[in-house]
Amino acid sequence: MSDYSERSLVLLKPDAVLRLQVGVEILKEISAMEGIQILAFRETTVSPELAMAHYKEHEGKSFFPWLLNMITAPIGVCVLILEGKKGMVKQVRELIGPTYIRKAIEEAPNSLRARFGIIKGINVAHASDAPRTGNRETDLWIKHLGLKLDAREGKAAMDAYISKHDGTHPDRTNQVRQLTFEIQEHVEQLKEVLSAETSRTKEEIVALVDIILSAIS
Repeated sequence: MSDYSERSLVLLKPDAVLRLQVGVEILKEISAMEGIQILAFRETTVSPELAMAHYKEHEGKSFFPWLLNMITAPIGVCVLILEGKKGMVKQVRELIGPTYIRKAIEEAPNSLRARFGIIKGINVAHASDAPRTGNRETDLWIKHLGLKLDAREGKAAMDAYISKHDGTHPDRTNQVRQLTFEIQEHVEQLKEVLSAETSRTKEEIVALVDIILSAIS
């Protein structure tokens, strides 16, 4: 009987796929983990149906639409189906790090999110948070994408992706973070200025800020 009793879904999110060297470094770290098999690897876009099924537990929450928009971005994701011994899911989660970047930097500075995440929940990767979740998520993505599970082919596909992109572009995480923080500061200042001009609600002010940002982006 196989000792490989746990599965985990790992996704390189659009912010890691777009930033090519960041994605490569994350995959290298996963590849270096002992006792883990890559049963499948695929770069793909995510349909709204799959995104909604994946994030179903968050349906109705204020950030649910943002999650869907992020994961279905035309940039796409890299999907990994991992298999390993008991404790593997926890090990992968620890490598990825806490969800929010500030917390990751403070509490797990060597984690992938601390090293490569941008801001708040723009955090480069997803990993199943428990063995039961891992089974549900891997089953979902295998079914929707029609993934064939083969450790040799999965590892070869991931290695080919790494070989294709490694060293082709620089990792500029620090610069991306700094610019993002500056944008955030200016957005907050813009909200304050608009608030001084009106007695309308906070939600209406945010709506106008969103309109302004979409016009200049």
